Amino acid sequence: MRHTTACKSGCTLVVRCGGASPRALTDCYCPKAIGMRSSDMDKDNVVREIRTLGQLPLERIRMAFINAFSDYEVRISMPMEKFQGMIRTRDLDLSRSIGCFEGDLLVGFILVGCRHLMGREFWYDGGTGIMQESRRQGIGTLMLQNLLARMQTEKVAGFLLEVLEHNAPAIALYTKHGFTIRRRLCCFRVQKQDQALSTWESMECASLSSSDDIGYYTSLSIDRYLAYPPSWQNARESIENIPQVYAFAAVLAAKKVIGYGLINKVSGDVPQLGVLPAWRGKGVEALLLAQLSRRCQSDWLTLLNVDERDQLCPVLSELGFENFVNQYEMGLAAGLSDFPDYQACPVARPVEENSHGLHESMVSSRK
Repeated sequence: MRHTTACKSGCTLVVRCGGASPRALTDCYCPKAIGMRSSDMDKDNVVREIRTLGQLPLERIRMAFINAFSDYEVRISMPMEKFQGMIRTRDLDLSRSIGCFEGDLLVGFILVGCRHLMGREFWYDGGTGIMQESRRQGIGTLMLQNLLARMQTEKVAGFLLEVLEHNAPAIALYTKHGFTIRRRLCCFRVQKQDQALSTWESMECASLSSSDDIGYYTSLSIDRYLAYPPSWQNARESIENIPQVYAFAAVLAAKKVIGYGLINKVSGDVPQLGVLPAWRGKGVEALLLAQLSRRCQSDWLTLLNVDERDQLCPVLSELGFENFVNQYEMGLAAGLSDFPDYQACPVARPVEENSHGLHESMVSSRK
């Protein structure tokens, strides 16, 4: 549905959003209404339209993504295959994602992920970007308010995002609209040649197992191994969305799995590294990383979004990993006093043996 209206400042604003009233979506969202100077605007009134991205060619969205993040603090390479993988892994839904258009020109976007967890729908900000030439014009506020209005209309339970800890303007924007900081996430990386693998393999009374079949992973009750819930992009759902890109490794003692890890065989990203509490900080992490490093093509190992409270952080530093950037996980819960820990790891069904012929006390040694 297309609504054309004028805000209190007299600017024309066109918003396309199914079913919602014009006032709920457009009242005082234009640059004048949010306090911008007239010199910050085009000479003519800018007509901006909010539309979903479902009908836009994927290549056009990808190019907009590259433009918006070209000066990002962390360098981002985004070939089409990687972009498609990001969409699949994070459950990004282009029919829920929105763009801000000036005519046919896409000047900003919010990529929205959607998952149904615990019987409720949750959204995730998979990337908010504004073209460099269109910044500081209120577009971020316009898009966010539009999306939050939709969230309320569609009775979405919560909205989650991550923001670099140094991005004060973005943090202020999200805080103004009701988001709260849930936790601080640390990002680590190491170049393989900077850390001799032999120094990561000095633990006795343990054996290793690895496989390209992540069925071994899905057989585990991973909440026993993880100190804190993984972030959206590292959650079990993300891994199972595109399992063929991951390799699995486990460390066993007395024929029981005491630790496990997963790695993207191309990028070297390690989405999960879990160790039983009694074995943490005793060398299991190093064994897993040594094994995983052999299963990927990349010269780098990267662990993104490690909860700063996790004992894994100091372990990674001791192993030579660089803490190259940190970010905040922020959340907004609709009608709830606190954003739920919807990423809490599910407990696997109690079985003695699954279709892969193994359970937590026995992992095949197949390489």
